[in-house]
This record gives sequence, structure tokens and C-alpha cells, in this order.
Amino acid sequence: MDQLLEKRERRDLKILSLLYSEERWWSAEELAQRSDCSVGSANKSVSSLSQMAEHFEHAYEIISQKNRGIILLASSNYSISRLESLYYRETISYQIIDKIFQSNDLTIEKLMDDLFLSKSTLYRKLKSIEFIFNQNNLELDKNTLKLKGSEINIREFFFVFYWSIVKSEEWPFTNIKEELFSYRLKELSQETGLSLSSVEYIQLQYRMAINFIQHQKKQFITELPDIVQLDPYRLAFFSKIGEAMTANVPPAHKRMEFDYLGLIFSTYPYMPDSPDENYLQKIVDWYQKTNSLTYIITNDFLNQIMARYPEESLTKPLKQPKVMFMLFSTASYALLFPNLFMQDELTSTWRKQLKRFEKQTPNFYQTIKDIVYGIQQSDRYKGKLMHPFYSLYSILSIFSQNFDLYAFENTIKLKLICAADPISENTLSDMLRTRVSQNVIIANSNTRDDAKVHYDLLLSDIKFAEGQGPLADESYIWDFPPSNRDWNNLDTILNDIIKKKHLKNETV
Repeated sequence: MDQLLEKRERRDLKILSLLYSEERWWSAEELAQRSDCSVGSANKSVSSLSQMAEHFEHAYEIISQKNRGIILLASSNYSISRLESLYYRETISYQIIDKIFQSNDLTIEKLMDDLFLSKSTLYRKLKSIEFIFNQNNLELDKNTLKLKGSEINIREFFFVFYWSIVKSEEWPFTNIKEELFSYRLKELSQETGLSLSSVEYIQLQYRMAINFIQHQKKQFITELPDIVQLDPYRLAFFSKIGEAMTANVPPAHKRMEFDYLGLIFSTYPYMPDSPDENYLQKIVDWYQKTNSLTYIITNDFLNQIMARYPEESLTKPLKQPKVMFMLFSTASYALLFPNLFMQDELTSTWRKQLKRFEKQTPNFYQTIKDIVYGIQQSDRYKGKLMHPFYSLYSILSIFSQNFDLYAFENTIKLKLICAADPISENTLSDMLRTRVSQNVIIANSNTRDDAKVHYDLLLSDIKFAEGQGPLADESYIWDFPPSNRDWNNLDTILNDIIKKKHLKNETV
């Protein structure tokens, strides 16, 4: 959404974020300096935000006093994300996109009248909106204000658009009531045993509403990619749900709409209440047996993770059926919408979450990012996967739900070199893994990418001159075979490295 904002709107949001960050009196000069704008511009933003607050009773209030400064008072129920959502929905860009989707008889003249815009201003806005559509392989006809492109991409575009901006703040669909879908979903849950989290429940309501609006406009699914498949176990579970959700679809389009919902179903880790390991294992085994692209990508990712974190305590849980099942869902989504780049453009909340991951576990974050981006950009998968932003966020979320990320973050990267006796490196590597208590990743002389890797510890039998040899924060020189004193010294060094990592994490 930020790409659709004007400079003034981005400044407003920056100042809103600053005012929210601390409940204290701010001077206009301080806001201007922190927002990289003039004092006059900062005051205009404060005035604009104050006027917006009047539209949303009890959300927040901005008080300005001449001798004290400016302070924002917000209801305890309103996070900064909720306030940003309110702001986004007040922007002209949001309102234009919303009307393009929800209106059947929209015209340029009607848009101008509804939004009090001149023709030149409207066309300038439409140009930036058109750019976003084009990035997602959709085309806006500026004469009819209709979208052209793949129907599944159109629906997913608007799902991400509404979900990333509105979330559960307020039902965004003006011509249909939320209660209609809420009631239907409760019925479906009771009839089928479908278990949804609170968030998934709202998301499914959004999807149902978007499908309904498109059906009302006589827009139906006419083609589907065959690159993603729904396993037979979930297909059997999904059948009743799909039949109920397509009950009012014309017969000629029912099959395609059903299959479309099945593919969407494959991108969510939906499962019955308390599924046993055997149920999930059957799904994992099916993907492996069919050797589907979903499985190949997931397996490629896991192999690269395990190569970087070879310790059994970390690698063994990666093969749990639940983890595999969730990773399959992520891979299926990336395959299903290779032409969409919405997540990177609109979901500011996700960007904030990724920054939090990066601050808390910077090494692990960078490792996952390198793997995910490497897979997406490899020749094998080129053009087949969505922009990796979504996969990066989704995978980090899966890991945070199922693992202690600090177990990965506190893994020590160690470079082992035996110049006098290189054959002994394998023996020493085995000894290191059995004798030290810390999680260690050991690279020896056969690893040739030292210029790209920064190690926590260089362990060798020679001293390298400054500027030569592998890059490492610490180094220790010993002879082969190491003495007991060497092993004790090494244990002390490794413990100190771990302590520094903990301290760094706590500081962040």
C-alpha cells in the first residue's frame, strides 16, 4: 500500500507512528527532525491526523498545547497497526481500488463525484494504481474501470488487499452482510468438523465474500494451474465444504469453482480437531510418493537447512509431519500465485514482523532468507514461484511456532583447519561433535566459500597473517592431537561465544 501513498501521506504515517511510540509531549521541531521534513509540514500532518481522529470516536485523540507540545492519547484497544489501518482506508488510493472491486457500474464521472476529485487528479491516481495492477499481471481498463487478467489472481489480489489493510478492524464489503458468512461458516464447522483458528475464520469469511461479489458480477473461474495438487486425504475432508460453498454457483461453473477452492484449501494448514500424527504422516507420504513440485521444493529447502544446521537436535524435529505439512502449504501458495507480488507491496505489518525476526535472531533470519531467495531465483524454479517475501515470512512464522529460534541462532559456526595433517580434519570434526556441548556447524578445508562466510571461531594449527585466512570473530591455535588443556580452553571459548550471542539478543 505504501507505493500508492503520496509523500504527504507517508509523512502523516511516520508522524502517527512517532506519536504513538511514546505517550509523551513532542515538540513540532522534534517530529520534523525525526520525520525528515520541515516544522510547517509536521504541523500540517498533526492537523490532518487530528481531523481524522474526529471520524473515529474513541480510537485516538491528538492534543496540541502551545507551551507543552503535541501528545497522542489512544484507546488501549488500538494498536499502531489499527490506527494505520484507519488511515489507509481514508486515502484516495484505497477508496478507488475498493470501488473498482465492489461497484458494478463504476465510471470516471461517478468516481470524480463520489471522491470530489478533478479529472486530472483522478487520472494521476489511476496511473499509480494501474502500476500496482500491472506488477501483478493484471490490467485496468481506464474506460470501463474493469480489471482484466486471471480470475484466481484477481480474487487473490483483492483478498490480500483487504486483509493486509483492513484485517478484522471492520467488515469492508459494503453490499453484503458479515453475518451471512459468519452463520454459514459456523454451519460448515459443525457439519464437517472443520477447525479454524480465529484468524483463519475471518480470512475465510473474506474469501467467501470476494467469491460472492465476483459471482454477482458473473465473473467465474475458467482456468486453473495444474502445478498444485490437493492430497486425497484432505480432498475427502474438503468435499462437503466445497460442495456447500459452491451451492449457488451455476452448474456450468461449479466444477471449476470447487477445484479453485480446493487449491486454496491446499495453501492453508487446515486440519480436523486434534489430528493424529498418522493422519498428517499419510499426507506427507502422499506428497513424497507423487514427487509433486510442492514436495520437491519443500525437500530442497529442508536439505539446505539441515546442511547448515546438521545437529540431530535441530534436524530431527524438521521432519515432523506437522512441520512438513505446514511447509507444504507455504510451497503450494508460492506455486499457485507466481504472478502476484502483493505481499511485498501491501503488507506493512508483515514487514514489521520480519524486522522483528531479523533483530531477534539475525543469523538465523539471514540463513532462511538466503535459502528462500536462492530457491526462488534458481533456474530450476524460475518463473514458477511467487516473490519470496511471502515464503520468508511464512517459514519464519512456522519455525517460531514449532521451534526455539535461539537454538538455531546460538549455533556456532566453526572453521577447522589442520595444515600439518589435513586428513585428520574429519577425525577432529567427529571428536568436536561428541566432546562439546554447544551446537556447532563445522566447516573444514574442503569448504571453499570462506570469502562469503563469517565464522564465529577459527580453529587451526597455524596462525594466519592479518587479512589472510577465513574471517572469524575468535580464533584458537592448537596442535594435533589436542591435549586436555586444549579441550578445556575450547569449551571456555565456546561458552563465551554463546554468552555474547545471548547478550546481543537481549540488547536487541
